[in-house]
Amino acid sequence: FDAGDALGTLMKHIQAPLPHPTLDTEEERALFAVIERMLAKHPEDRFRDADELIAALGGREVIVGTGEHRRWSPTPGPIPTAQLTAATAPIAGADAFSGAGASHSTPALDAAFDASIQLLKRQRPRLRELAGSVGKIFRGGKPMVMGARRAMRRAAAPVQPASRAVRRLVGRHGKEIWSWMKRTLTSRGSTLSMASAFIIAVAVLTFSAFRMTAGAAHSQSRCPTDLASDGRRPFGVLVDSIGSSAQGSDVNVHFDVCGLNEGALFKVRMSVIRDGSRHAADRMTANFDDVATGIGTRRQHSLAVATLPAGSYRLTVVVTDDHGHRRDTDLPLRIVSR
Repeated sequence: FDAGDALGTLMKHIQAPLPHPTLDTEEERALFAVIERMLAKHPEDRFRDADELIAALGGREVIVGTGEHRRWSPTPGPIPTAQLTAATAPIAGADAFSGAGASHSTPALDAAFDASIQLLKRQRPRLRELAGSVGKIFRGGKPMVMGARRAMRRAAAPVQPASRAVRRLVGRHGKEIWSWMKRTLTSRGSTLSMASAFIIAVAVLTFSAFRMTAGAAHSQSRCPTDLASDGRRPFGVLVDSIGSSAQGSDVNVHFDVCGLNEGALFKVRMSVIRDGSRHAADRMTANFDDVATGIGTRRQHSLAVATLPAGSYRLTVVVTDDHGHRRDTDLPLRIVSR
């Protein structure tokens, strides 16, 4: 699933059903029913064991790992509960602490694996078509997802930063946290791992709300209301003067993005560079993705600059819209010792 961002993609994985492709034959419909049950959102709706999966695949002749030749008859529809009499028994010679017997292969598992591989190879074109249809559906639903993001950001606009220590931690280790999140969301996981990823995504979204507040919480937008000669409102960025900031504290940057219609996507890049210095320790850069709330979008970002030494700096704010048009402005910033 691809919904444009981590939270939207995660919610689609948890809630959205599989789209139904165009299926021409009974074999294709039976295959899709097996796939749909294998990918069921709730564990109790999935196949309970390998024997049940084999019965659902049906009508396939395979040679299992022991050399035995088997054939399963087709079993359309859900498997009646009375037929599911799978039982478990301890493996002879296995020791829970010594690790002996940790790798055991059963004929049922071998048969399920072989039958699945053979069937999926024959149906590869149909599966590719199914994947394409899924991508089209969620690309078409991207505006709805962006609208939900706008509503959540507006609701969180008055929320103030709760903890400077947390913001500094994320400012320093944001790349590591994001890399870990991507590994978590893209790994082959169980219901537990997906629930953990959902908690992480909600935490990141909440923290983003702490870092960003709309203009209603501070002052009205300073964007001009007059139209340009071509009848449009000019695209630009206005940044409030900062002056000086104490070393070890965050720098709150208030700015306005002007001329974008409500719902328009834009990117913000902020750079703080020490005058006359090329050393990496004397600069920092932060990037943000955002959505315009109107012709004048008021924003605030808190930059964690606690690691920068005292001195004179230049703050540059660059805004790029979804068409690649770029506007930037810079102003002096002085970090003074406590």
